[in-house]
Amino acid sequence: MTMKSSSLAFALVCAALLAPAVAFADPSVADVESAKLAYREGKELRDKQDLAGALARFNAAYALVPTPITALELARTHLAMGHVLAARELLLGVDRMPKKPDESEKAGEARAEAVDLAETAKSKLASIRVTAPVGDSATVAIDGVELVPAAAYAPRVVDPGHHVVAVSAPGRAGRVEVDLAAGESRTLVVPLVAEAAPPFVSVKDRITGNTLTWVGLGVGALGLAVGTVTGIVALVKSGSVKSECPRGQCPPSAHADLNLTNAMSTTSTIAFALGVVGAGVGILSFLSDKSTSPAAAPPRALNLSVGPGTISLRGAW
Repeated sequence: MTMKSSSLAFALVCAALLAPAVAFADPSVADVESAKLAYREGKELRDKQDLAGALARFNAAYALVPTPITALELARTHLAMGHVLAARELLLGVDRMPKKPDESEKAGEARAEAVDLAETAKSKLASIRVTAPVGDSATVAIDGVELVPAAAYAPRVVDPGHHVVAVSAPGRAGRVEVDLAAGESRTLVVPLVAEAAPPFVSVKDRITGNTLTWVGLGVGALGLAVGTVTGIVALVKSGSVKSECPRGQCPPSAHADLNLTNAMSTTSTIAFALGVVGAGVGILSFLSDKSTSPAAAPPRALNLSVGPGTISLRGAW
């Protein structure tokens, strides 16, 4: 077998393998009818000025059966919404669509109109050129999309409308917002400012920064410790006093233990109360210790009230 005949055989095999795939890719009857329905609904919604709904329907029709007609209407809707880049891409793609032998006259007209509309869309495109006082170490982003370094300072074609340009370099950053009209070209100078470093707070400052916090927690811990010890002593003595005082009648020999029990009980109650108040003051002071300037910090107030059998703590932060 010669080289020429081998090549021919290889080509025939490839064609045989690809033929089922091409046939399988053809739209089904359901796809065609669904595309027609979506196309009609898209036109109705666009007539009602529901551009978002129309765009969704035309997009569905084009995805099911991509024809010059569906591409043209989808592009028209994109243009009406200000999506000039998307519209131009669709219009340029119409000319690349293979012509079918049975293509309708309307499809031919859509092809011709797509060529004219692509030029119209081209005239509506805007562009941004970014300049910044930095070297190659900076990054440039337009609308959140970072540009490749080689094209960062070249004109960037964009849709007309609102855009955000951000430039960042080591230790510096800048941001500019701009509104572009259709066909407008703008050169933007993005000033960079030094990024503020977080304030340094030493460990010593953190420990001694809020005296009220530490005093309150210290008093709370001491009060709870004293209250616990005296409470235990009171409980132990109370047991011995009960055995010495049947029916609540205490002989003179038990008076010392009774007085000690009462004193320990009272001391325990007062210590626990002071411990709770101290812990509360420390916790509230800690929670209200915000890193704000004195002028911006909200007013703070702490009131401690002691009355007959009551201790109250009120604070405002």
